[in-house]
Amino acid sequence: MLRRLTLEGFRNFADIATFDLAPHSLLLGQNGSGKTTVLEAIRLLSVGKSFRTSRLEEAISFNRPYFRLETTAKAPPKFVASFFYGYPHQETALIERRLTMNGKEKLYLNWLGTLPTVVFVPDDVGIVLGTPEARRRFLDGALWQVDRAYRQHSLELSRILKERAALLFMVKLNRAAISELHPWNELLERQSTAMRAKRQELVEFIGGWLEDRHTRAKVRLEYVVAKNTVEHYIEQEVRLGQNLYGPQRDELTISVEERVSRRYASRGQARSIAVLLRLAEAAFIERTVEAAPIILLDDMLSELDAQNAKTLFELLPNSAQVLATSLTANPTIKGYQVINLGDA
Repeated sequence: MLRRLTLEGFRNFADIATFDLAPHSLLLGQNGSGKTTVLEAIRLLSVGKSFRTSRLEEAISFNRPYFRLETTAKAPPKFVASFFYGYPHQETALIERRLTMNGKEKLYLNWLGTLPTVVFVPDDVGIVLGTPEARRRFLDGALWQVDRAYRQHSLELSRILKERAALLFMVKLNRAAISELHPWNELLERQSTAMRAKRQELVEFIGGWLEDRHTRAKVRLEYVVAKNTVEHYIEQEVRLGQNLYGPQRDELTISVEERVSRRYASRGQARSIAVLLRLAEAAFIERTVEAAPIILLDDMLSELDAQNAKTLFELLPNSAQVLATSLTANPTIKGYQVINLGDA
């Protein structure tokens, strides 16, 4: 559980701001007051990525050379973690990115899972209504936090796809023989098999979790994989100069009452399904690392009706630390420490 969070030079917190956190905290304030920024900081410390931008430079306060985030955790285990991003010296134009735990530098690849988090944001409807890429990101986001082998498979897959795409282009230009693809095909199939097995395990867990909760929406998940082998696509791959085989092409089908949600779900239904999926993600992480993740709820009460909001808070893991944001106090949230950020 996080006890304290410090932000320096991070978005609208140009000066040092420190927050003492309780097991359940509610951040109140108007839009632009920094509520979401606090959650973003915790997520950044957790996984090294922001849920608001892919360009961390945008998170540095105006006229500041860097931002620094630091948190103190009670247990388990006790630690002080700090994340630095920006220009450490005025005379250098090189961006530095550094994570430390108890003063010792760590790679995020080894850190992941130490401070697991699950983020609920309004844009989560994209998991249900959006592209297959959004649903693959949902699966990968959970697996990256808890499965070191999966992270390695994913990194290796990225390297293979990059090298293989370059070779496909060379074959297309008749500058390489098609037989040169064979070793890459074997590597691609090996990594694909490993990643698909992990994703399938997660999908089955989520399906079982949903059934156990007897939720009103009969949500069904199916992980869809192309049945053809890599050789089946080679002719078309050479013609297009791109990879057409692999887990980067798979789909997660989400259905309610046998109807595909992406096509038929209303936005309200999509929000409800997305909340259930995030709750299942939290349960999966807790089962895998044997510790509840930190739950970050960004303005979810404004997105859900009263019944779905009640369901959300009833299904949150009892052992999880929860940080929620809201414009105003809400009777659904009871017994929470209030952190008032005031106006923008």
